[in-house]
Amino acid sequence: MALTNVRVARLDGKAFVLDRIPEGSLAALHVFFPDPWPKKRHAKRRLFSPDFVRAAALALVPHGRLRVATDNLPYFESIREVLDAEPTLEKIPGSEAGWSSGTDYERKYEKEGRPMARGIWRRRTAG
Repeated sequence: MALTNVRVARLDGKAFVLDRIPEGSLAALHVFFPDPWPKKRHAKRRLFSPDFVRAAALALVPHGRLRVATDNLPYFESIREVLDAEPTLEKIPGSEAGWSSGTDYERKYEKEGRPMARGIWRRRTAG
């Protein structure tokens, strides 16, 4: 079967969302295990910044979902704060449990007993 709706772009994910995704064009956006850039001087390199979150939210269709998973709990708290501050998004209650990213990272980390942090936010409808 020939696929006609697949495109590949080799560039930074943040730049891709900020510069290339049209508003209202995604049903979902999944961000699993983003680099936490734990050193204070590197924090500016984190994916989840207000400008990224705003662009990601606008790229979603109404009720479109943004799924996030990480094993870095302090970074997840930072991610949660930035997502919760975006007025076009709302957290889906109870979305912390009941789903898996299915990534190799997640399987490996769960075998090691690392705690996971997950959440799903959705774009609010206009008005």
